[in-house]
Amino acid sequence: MIVAQRLKTARQACKLTQNQVAEILGIDRSAYTYYETGKTSPSLTNLVRLASIFKVEVSWLLGEVAPASHLISSGDDALSLMKAVSESRMLELSKEERQLVAFYRMMRGEGKGEAVKAALNAVRDDAPSAPAEPGAPEGENHETL
Repeated sequence: MIVAQRLKTARQACKLTQNQVAEILGIDRSAYTYYETGKTSPSLTNLVRLASIFKVEVSWLLGEVAPASHLISSGDDALSLMKAVSESRMLELSKEERQLVAFYRMMRGEGKGEAVKAALNAVRDDAPSAPAEPGAPEGENHETL
């Protein structure tokens, strides 16, 4: 039951609704509600994700006695991240797209840059080849995205 209580405490400290947390995790609100009521327990994967969302240690969620400083409710928390994109815009995205946005928002700065580069390279790799510029050697295209 300690996990359930700590999930609720951490979520409230971040000023998030159960629905917002469930959306970030890509699960139904009722499934998340079961976590907070102790009817079910989150998988290890979701427990790690929840700790990241709430900016707390997994050990704290599992019941380790720790100072209240384990809770961070200001700055770059999940609420600040959720406000960056309006809820209505998030609902237009597919479940997979919402998960990608949530994961991106949980990343640190240097990880975000690498993720953007990887995504750009993937888009370039998937883009149909444009004809080469006149006079350019065959197979080279100097057009950039």
